[in-house]
Amino acid sequence: MTILLIEDDPLWQAKMQQILHEIQLPDVAICDSLITARQFLLHTIPDIIITDIMLGEDLVFSLLEKEEYKKIPFVFITSSEDGELYNRAKQVPNAMFLVKPFHALSVQAAIDKVMMHHQKQLGSKPNGLAVRGIYNEKIFLKAADIIFVRSEWNYCVIKTPRNQFALKISLKKIIDDLGSDMIQIHRTYVVNKNYLLKANLQKMEVLTECGLLPIGRQYKQHVLEHLDSIRQL
Repeated sequence: MTILLIEDDPLWQAKMQQILHEIQLPDVAICDSLITARQFLLHTIPDIIITDIMLGEDLVFSLLEKEEYKKIPFVFITSSEDGELYNRAKQVPNAMFLVKPFHALSVQAAIDKVMMHHQKQLGSKPNGLAVRGIYNEKIFLKAADIIFVRSEWNYCVIKTPRNQFALKISLKKIIDDLGSDMIQIHRTYVVNKNYLLKANLQKMEVLTECGLLPIGRQYKQHVLEHLDSIRQL
């Protein structure tokens, strides 16, 4: 998930980066004014915008004068308790409102809510899994962020570039939920083919960004059918 943070206070820039890293959302672009935000949005449309409402003498609502930006989910943050700002924020189609200071879980909940509403508006369900973080907060892992899944009895261990999670779910359900980028290479392993680096069919193993994983004999042909772009050793 790509996040645009618009914040003119350096201390709150650092605080928000810390919070987003804590809730496993480290892919953050930072702008410190409406001018730099507009420049950023000319070439990149983020999945969500988290923004202070008051940016110097400007209010971020002027950004929404451009129709296409109204489609982006927003989380508005402010240290002001002005009811007028809240009322204006409520008029934005897909937005949440947080008053500083706030907890990381409040940010996570706000992001989850606006993203869920956004997906309903689009009429599609993203490929991914809902898991729990270290503080028992709900986290949605997109399929694109999952390297592999390993089955262990009634549970599956889900590995991402920075973390791993355990979920009580079957490997078959994992494949259904994560979509066509996931391929089964072993009775206990499902791998995101976008993270595959090499395949060694003599040793019956594949190399991923997290190391080597085994290929089960009954899945060898299945692997071959999906590894056209992977270098053969």
